[in-house]
Amino acid sequence: MLYPELSSLDDFEFIKNLGSGYSSTVDLYRHIQSDRIVAMKKLSTKNLTQSECRKTYDTEITILTKLRGCSNVVQLIGFGFYTTTEISTRRTRTLNNYFLILEYIDAQPLDKSSERITKQFYYKLLLTLQRIHELGVVHRDLNLNNVLVQNNEPILIDFAFGAVTNGKQKFTEFYGTKPYVAPEIVDGQSYLPYPTEVYSLGVILLELINNEDSKEIAAQMMQQNPYKRPNLEDVIAHPWFQS
Repeated sequence: MLYPELSSLDDFEFIKNLGSGYSSTVDLYRHIQSDRIVAMKKLSTKNLTQSECRKTYDTEITILTKLRGCSNVVQLIGFGFYTTTEISTRRTRTLNNYFLILEYIDAQPLDKSSERITKQFYYKLLLTLQRIHELGVVHRDLNLNNVLVQNNEPILIDFAFGAVTNGKQKFTEFYGTKPYVAPEIVDGQSYLPYPTEVYSLGVILLELINNEDSKEIAAQMMQQNPYKRPNLEDVIAHPWFQS
């Protein structure tokens, strides 16, 4: 069920805050009529301008609509905005408050005591990224805070920095979270998006599993030269994931 674009949150009951980040806060709400529990992502003007909020809002709607039905990706349920008035001693202005209604992921810790489970979790994340790339989307902020765990399966969230791409055009903007950011982005170079995702996935691999096999694979994925990194399909085909 996808709610139509909304102009208020009157149909929802606030439950609690789930967290906040640079550009948004996420709260838990209940849809009163259906009793459905949802996550409400509200874009914040604390660190973003109104135009940046609108751009992020449009970007996430576009991307999550493209990824609708995609396994292991948080699903968009609805969206909208409402206006409020901000009054100060210098001026009065009208603000648009943008929000996204997302499926609620009841996240749990990953069972890292089992290398088999952890390896399967990471392998599923690789397959999820492969599918996203096939659908013409790049995440651009891959890190473990944006990968929730549900029944030991990864659920990818937060596409605020994402982009629609064919993978061939270069980007110039700095996006990502250190230390997951590829060196070519840090150096201010223009960059192809897919190799930067492989780099970030290499960092994630070392965080999840730190042994000789994972170090060897991650070293290939995190090479300084993006053209020497394996592509995602090569990583997926590595025999270690089948052992």
